[in-house]
Amino acid sequence: MTAPIAPVMPVPPPVFPVMPVHSPYVDDRLSEDDAYVLARAAQLIRKQADQFPNQNGACVLLIQAAHLDALARDDSEEAVRLVNVMGRW
Repeated sequence: MTAPIAPVMPVPPPVFPVMPVHSPYVDDRLSEDDAYVLARAAQLIRKQADQFPNQNGACVLLIQAAHLDALARDDSEEAVRLVNVMGRW
């Protein structure tokens, strides 16, 4: 009696290197309209903070207004710093 012969395995397909996908360039800078809207929102938040009876609440609003101002000026370092300040509260 002869030993059973194992079935022949198919040859795997060749492995090709993965081609990088090139996405189109996206300009994520703010437009003048976006910057104006952020600056205006910061101005309105400051005005609201002046009318806020709670000192702690007014401080939070002022930090948020400063954050919006930093975003409007495209100052990412200041925006990150202010987010960290808010995170410590």
